[in-house]
Amino acid sequence: MAADLANLLLKLDIDPNSVELLETQHQRVEERRADLVVRALRRGETKLGILHIEIQNSNDTDMPLHRLAG
Repeated sequence: MAADLANLLLKLDIDPNSVELLETQHQRVEERRADLVVRALRRGETKLGILHIEIQNSNDTDMPLHRLAG
């Protein structure tokens, strides 16, 4: 699902076979959890990056869009 979202919506060309689901729960006073965090590889590249996708029920014009970074 992460590769499909990244490829269809963000045009990142993620290799679906490179996706590794990452743990998103971290100890804090207030528990927060990311919707989807994966380690992934763009097709034809050798450097892995982390892709973080937050799914919202409505549009938020203040929500930034960032590219896959290694």
